[in-house]
Amino acid sequence: MAISRLNAFLMLTLILFWGSSFVVVKIALNEGLTPISIATFRFLIAGGFFLIALLIEKRRRNYRLLVGRKELPILLVLALTGVTFFFAAQYTGI
Repeated sequence: MAISRLNAFLMLTLILFWGSSFVVVKIALNEGLTPISIATFRFLIAGGFFLIALLIEKRRRNYRLLVGRKELPILLVLALTGVTFFFAAQYTGI
């Protein structure tokens, strides 16, 4: 299976952003930001990009994203433990 040029570019971009995140966090900490504020900014920026991607995909494929009320508490716990606590601990460690 061949990788398209766009996919190769996106993968390289991902590697660059991911690899440079430790350096960026260290600089932000030296500038006086707290680990929680860095994590908050990260999630606001990433959430905006994910929202844009979701809206583009929704328009392209014309589908609805449904999450039931029963799933909301589970999603909240997963979001807090799987992402928020992880990055807060990582940034505190740096």
